[in-house]
Amino acid sequence: MLLLLPLTFGGSLLAQNRSVSFEDTTLAVSLAKAKAANKLIFFDGYATWCGPCKYMSNTVFKQDKVADFFNANFVNVKFDMEKGEGIELAKKYAVKAYPTFLILDAEGNLVHRIVGGAEADEFIEKVKVGMNPTTSLAGQQASYQNGNREPDFVKSYLKTLQDAYMEDSAQDVATAYLRSLKEKDRITKENWPIYNDFINDASSKEFLFILTNRIKFTDAIGDSAVDAKISSVFTEKAMSFLVNRKGSVYSKEEALKLRNLISASKPANIQKFNLILDMADAKFAKNGSALAGLVTTSMKNANLSDQESYSILSQIVPLVADSAPKNDKLLVSAYIDTVIASLKEPKAKPYFEKMKGKLSGTTEETKK
Repeated sequence: MLLLLPLTFGGSLLAQNRSVSFEDTTLAVSLAKAKAANKLIFFDGYATWCGPCKYMSNTVFKQDKVADFFNANFVNVKFDMEKGEGIELAKKYAVKAYPTFLILDAEGNLVHRIVGGAEADEFIEKVKVGMNPTTSLAGQQASYQNGNREPDFVKSYLKTLQDAYMEDSAQDVATAYLRSLKEKDRITKENWPIYNDFINDASSKEFLFILTNRIKFTDAIGDSAVDAKISSVFTEKAMSFLVNRKGSVYSKEEALKLRNLISASKPANIQKFNLILDMADAKFAKNGSALAGLVTTSMKNANLSDQESYSILSQIVPLVADSAPKNDKLLVSAYIDTVIASLKEPKAKPYFEKMKGKLSGTTEETKK
């Protein structure tokens, strides 16, 4: 028995020692290999700085069951989407988030797309969906284009588009489906997930339909779910005026339209939305002192989550630090202290402390 023990333990240590075999070559060479082997291509599009990419590479793809599945069914390739051939491939296959996993046929045509990682069993199941011509992205796109509008199919197709991070396409499909229904058939528990997941434009007819029929939706779905959806859409839209997203232009007229819609809708926690829009106005005017005043007088009454506090402060602190008087900076810094003291997630503390450093001029960048 003593002689057998090393073999037994040695076997258990080697039980997880296989990994997905990724080709270290060009896509063209891999496509030729896939064609000769009558296999599909599994394409891992990653970025070196991406945490979930590293997890998939270092943990999920190094499990035996994962390795056996992918090595048996695919020619596997991986590309850094920000270097070499990966840059052009990112453009060709519209890779905008990481990790993005593609299933390609031997001609390089897109069969399926999955954005984001998952644990081993769940990820294998997602890939199996993409291998099935009926449930793959390409298969469902063809079925939809051929006129399939069966409710179960549409909901399945929306889930596939969601997994593929194809938000615009998902919104178009969701909108077309909801508009095809009679009004009474839209306000159901079965169709609420479509509103909840895919109707996110505050100016869309579908969102206005929720607002107009709020009582009916509340009766069918429940007050908390409907309030949460309305709050989510208004928050996102209000933040779009505060955040300087690439290509976005602040419009005081559009911000006023949103104010009026919010005022007419009377959502829960209306103070939060007005606060964000007030801050957007002050930021657009480059008035750091006004921003500091809003922090110290209005933020504490807006019932903000830790994430919302961080998102708002991260947008206005740089301007306060650059243009507000010293006393205003001290007041904002003191407010950040109160946020830190009440954080539900202690790991967020360093991020708020970094903002305090900007206000005092003692960030790590300044020290260096």
